Amino acid sequence: MGIFCFFILARRIRRDQQLQVQLTTQLVPLVQSSSTSGETLKDGTYTGSDSSYEFGDIQVQIVVANGKISKVTAIKYPTDNQKTQSINENAIPTYEASAVKSQSASFSNISGATKTWEAFTESLKTAINDAG
Repeated sequence: MGIFCFFILARRIRRDQQLQVQLTTQLVPLVQSSSTSGETLKDGTYTGSDSSYEFGDIQVQIVVANGKISKVTAIKYPTDNQKTQSINENAIPTYEASAVKSQSASFSNISGATKTWEAFTESLKTAINDAG
């Protein structure tokens, strides 16, 4: 019985590894497509499109210097109610810094601020695309 269990476990591990390889193969191009690593951006200031979500609109502006993102600013975001204001005043500065650090729109969201992150990165992607 012990050898039989070992073979079943080994088969499951191999299948999980194959699935992991397939997922990695599919996800890597997606991450690379929104990254600016290796790409030189045109210097200047670029404003992303308005990105709407259930609490309002977010719009992001980037500054590119020497081909790299040097500053990211959310120039528009909802502050009309206390909950949204509290979430955004904590999340927005973190997302701005994360975008500069990653040089892309590929960075992790903050728990509790996922909708803000989705709108922020959507606007950020359009600004990066304009700079590319």
